[in-house]
Amino acid sequence: RSTVVCPRHFSNWLFVYPESAVIDVWAMWLRSLRDLATVAYGVEMAQPRCVSYGFQSSDVEEVLRQNVEPETQLVMVLLSSDPSSDEVYRRAKRLLCLDLPCVSQMVREETIQQKEGIAGLISRVVLQMNAKFCGPLWTIPLGPIFREATMVVGIEATFIPETSTHWFTFCASLDPSCAGHWSRSFKFDAPSGNPHRQQVLLFTNLQACVKQALEAFSEQEELPVLPSNIIV
Repeated sequence: RSTVVCPRHFSNWLFVYPESAVIDVWAMWLRSLRDLATVAYGVEMAQPRCVSYGFQSSDVEEVLRQNVEPETQLVMVLLSSDPSSDEVYRRAKRLLCLDLPCVSQMVREETIQQKEGIAGLISRVVLQMNAKFCGPLWTIPLGPIFREATMVVGIEATFIPETSTHWFTFCASLDPSCAGHWSRSFKFDAPSGNPHRQQVLLFTNLQACVKQALEAFSEQEELPVLPSNIIV
């Protein structure tokens, strides 16, 4: 048994599959995924809620909107071997990143149908899921400054031409190895394109991000502590 550094527990997650998929195949693959995750890595996975989507690429959006809840930890989407799967991937990822923020894992149907090297493939999926859920797989030693409580912050602003919207992303580390993190994304478009109002929205949300990141940082320690150093 060789667990990861910080194994996670998936108690409320969603498995979304195409109607064309063979139930016996993906059901067996899910059992193997859960068994290997627990035995090999100490990652506990409850039975996911399984729902299907139709043949139209837009069907996956409707299914996700109906089934993703605030308590949903992760959504795994099975992509068919049909050429339209690329569009399904794009629609699902965009929806789960912008409209229904949730950790997601995409798996292609040909992947679960493979018979050779299946244990290695499942292992990679388990590690990806654990890492996406803020469970570090490994750590590296950092500089002397990290001997004290130190937070590293990354920020990015971007403009999406297709929707004419501005988005801001804030990410902060939560531990000395910078393996765990807290992050948020928000839109900061002002009504009527008012630049002053836009700046107010940006800085108001930025202040809220800093506050919540500091609270999350202090909760990682046995004794509440705030970072002595913040690197931006």
